[in-house]
Amino acid sequence: MAVLRERLAGLGEHLAALAFPRHCVACQRLLGPQANWCPPCWNELVITRQRPYCPTCGRPLGPHQRITRKKRCAGCENEPWVLAGLCLVGTYEPLLSEAIRNYKYNKHLHAGQVLAELLAGHLADRLWIEEVDVLVPVASHWSRIWRRGFDHTRLLVEHLARRTGIPVLRVLERTRATAPQVNLSATSRAENISGAFRTKSHMPLDGAVVCLVDDVMTTGATIREAARALRGGGARRVYGAVIARAAVPRI
Repeated sequence: MAVLRERLAGLGEHLAALAFPRHCVACQRLLGPQANWCPPCWNELVITRQRPYCPTCGRPLGPHQRITRKKRCAGCENEPWVLAGLCLVGTYEPLLSEAIRNYKYNKHLHAGQVLAELLAGHLADRLWIEEVDVLVPVASHWSRIWRRGFDHTRLLVEHLARRTGIPVLRVLERTRATAPQVNLSATSRAENISGAFRTKSHMPLDGAVVCLVDDVMTTGATIREAARALRGGGARRVYGAVIARAAVPRI
């Protein structure tokens, strides 16, 4: 009977692979039943994940750039940075950008699970993750969720919670629908997002240490404004975790 069950299970997996074939999370190349990345994309991902970045603001570091005693780079040394630290998988360049777009805009939901698993692996290497009490998704406005068809950040955080064991608290909400940030300068992004978040009054943070989660960070305007709202709502410390940060933020 055990042999028969194993054969039936193997047949079921084979039929599932035929009916729902796997594709590379980034380039969408057809894959085997257990794979998530094709070999070329996986090799590029390994390189992307090894690139150094500032542990506070996430800016990619050049070969001669150094981190100060305050764990800051020259780019954020004199900035009023709200986050106590930042974790990311890599830069928002081909590969991660393609994977994120497939998830976010093409509704390839499996890509969200794969990206969350990558981020969980990087978070495990951060000493500060042991301090974190709750994961908080950067809130999207209901109108954008309706147009997109799903709340991509909420789903990403739920996957991340299952992999880290840290609970999710959906304490943030958007106060208004903001214009898309993608074509705005750094200054315009900050003005556009100013005051766009608040915490829910029935969910007091009471000194909690929070990890704020989003998919992409460009200039940092959105995640910083969300962090300010969390600090104003009672969070003792706010860290950040994103899949990717833009390599060259706009000014």
